[in-house]
Amino acid sequence: MIRIIGIIHVLDLTVKINSLIDYYSPSSIAIELDYKRLEALENKEEKREFSLIGLLSGMQKKIASNYHVIPGSEMLAAYKKGKMNGLPVFLIDENIDKIYEDLKKIPFREKFRLILSAILSSFSKKTSLEEMIENEEIYMKRFEKYFPKLYDLLITRRNRIMAEKIREIEKNYGSVMVFTGDAHVEGLKKLLPDAETIRLKELLKMQLPNNSFNFSIKIS
Repeated sequence: MIRIIGIIHVLDLTVKINSLIDYYSPSSIAIELDYKRLEALENKEEKREFSLIGLLSGMQKKIASNYHVIPGSEMLAAYKKGKMNGLPVFLIDENIDKIYEDLKKIPFREKFRLILSAILSSFSKKTSLEEMIENEEIYMKRFEKYFPKLYDLLITRRNRIMAEKIREIEKNYGSVMVFTGDAHVEGLKKLLPDAETIRLKELLKMQLPNNSFNFSIKIS
């Protein structure tokens, strides 16, 4: 049994995550992290650099600051809750160093478009997070259209890697609850058609009993 939960890096979803794990009682947990990113989150390390990944990370941090959270805190919450419940927790994402290296190889036109988009977004009318969540499929299709190589690297390839690991975990443990960015859910569902999914917009509306101790990672 595979259950895939779509989450987002810019909202504090700790209470929701804790409640989901308690309510569904999976045999194992899988999260969209690798060991290096988990260690950085646990140690509250922040790598600053001018690069594509730095630009994407900076845009994410800017949105997250509006909600007083640290990007990635929801993944750390899932990791800690799984450990607290005595569950095996698996890190299923591709190695971040490999992603860094391959980002350097994407076409110049896509790098230029990304930088230009970041600059223009600073002057354009702000899109609300609620609107982005509700219309995520539209935004992802635009992303794929204008940044095909970047999309393949950040979405398609990682979906294949994660799907293979998820299937192996299910085989060994019977059930697995997967926490991944909502942008990956649709692609993972195609690769794992028997999986159940809870999209982010569904998760935000869910009311589940909360019997666990909740912790929150906030920016002071």
